[in-house]
Order: sequence, then C-alpha cells, then structure tokens
Amino acid sequence: MQNPKAFAIRKWLSDLLQERYAPQDQIVERVSYALVTQKDLEDFGKLLGEVYSAGFMKAYKDYEKELKKHGVTVKLTTEKAKKD
Repeated sequence: MQNPKAFAIRKWLSDLLQERYAPQDQIVERVSYALVTQKDLEDFGKLLGEVYSAGFMKAYKDYEKELKKHGVTVKLTTEKAKKD
C-alpha cells in the first residue's frame, strides 16, 4: 500500500459521506500526503469529528428555531448506556 494514511482517511470519509464521497476522492488523496505522522492522522480525525459535530448542531438548532415558530418544541436527548 503506497499511502496507508490515505487509506484511513478514505475509510473515514467514505463511511461518513457514502455516495457523496467519490467526487472528493482526488482531493482526499492529495490532502492525505500532507499528513506525515500518526499524530497528524489522529489530529485530522479529530478535526473531521469536530466539523461533523458542529454541522449537526447547527442543523439541529436551525430546525429547532424554525419548528418553534410553528409551536413545535423539539428536544435532543441521548440514549444512556445500558448496564448489563
């Protein structure tokens, strides 16, 4: 394998973007060559997580605001881990 970091990044992004990934493949390949160390790869993964989380929260807040105008209240909750 020529660039193992590119493989990891492709996997992360293809899992996230699914059918939207293919058009991004060339830029992902080029960006991955700038990630030299394992820490670079980990930090890039953290960045992707932050971008994903920020996008989700922005969308949630935008929908919450719009729904509130129509008298609909939404509440974001998380599932608590089940204890075995």
